[in-house]
Formats: sequence, structure tokens, C-alpha cells
Amino acid sequence: MEIRPAQAADLQAAAELWYQRMAMLRENSSWIEFAPDAIDHWRSRAMAWIDAVEFGFYIAESRGRIVGLALVTAKAAQPGLHPERIGVLAELAVDLHQARSGLSGSLIEAAKAWLRARDIAVLDVDAPANYAVEDAFWRAQGAALTARSYRLRL
Repeated sequence: MEIRPAQAADLQAAAELWYQRMAMLRENSSWIEFAPDAIDHWRSRAMAWIDAVEFGFYIAESRGRIVGLALVTAKAAQPGLHPERIGVLAELAVDLHQARSGLSGSLIEAAKAWLRARDIAVLDVDAPANYAVEDAFWRAQGAALTARSYRLRL
């Protein structure tokens, strides 16, 4: 398995991984609503991430197939708190049809290396509320629960 920066040729397969993950999460999360052109919209946005210096966009490839992706960026932290800038995991998706030991961890390592190269030492992750597998993964990575996110329809 190879972890490498994303390329334009990867985007169709990456968009499908993203869609599969969101479809699986939607089974227990009523807030997830797909746009009619969800995959096309995601792929279009992802094209901009490839060359943008403010994103680290990584692909996992195994035997010529895209099997995972991670997207990380940085933002200003809450005023008055340290550190001043923090990393944000914007996307993490892996092939749900075949287990690959260490795949998610390898993608996170690439994201962490991108952040460290920018002197960022904290990564914030929004994990789904009703998906115990991801909760267990993040706790195994040493992450601590810091907040709960709520969505209020207006």
C-alpha cells in the first residue's frame, strides 16, 4: 500500500469512497442529506484541494486501486488559547468492502506529517456521533473527547 498526494486521476475513485462512507453514516444520522449531484460536487471541490497549499490531500493506493483518502487543513484556534493554529481533519474515508490493517492509521500519519511540517501540533477531528468504530479508532490513536457537536434545523 502506498500513501501519496492526491492527483486529478484519483478523484473519481476518491469521490466514490467519500460517498460510500457518507451513505453508511446516513443510516444512523438523519442530518446527512445528499445533494442531487453529490459526487460531482465533491469531486469538483476536491480538484481545488489538490493544488491548494492550505490542504494536505492524501490517497492510499493498493494494487492500482484507490482504497482510502485523508484531507487535512489548518485554521486559527479559538482566540486567547494555545496553540494559535490547529489542524482539522476535513475528510477520512477508506474502502468499506475490504479490510486493510493499518490503512486509516497510515492516512492519519500522512496528515500528521503535513501538519508537523507547518509547525502545527494539534489535530481536531469531528467523528460521527453514532459510529462506535470511529470512536474506538480515535481513542486508540490517543485522541481525547473535547466537545459534542449539535445541529439545529432552522
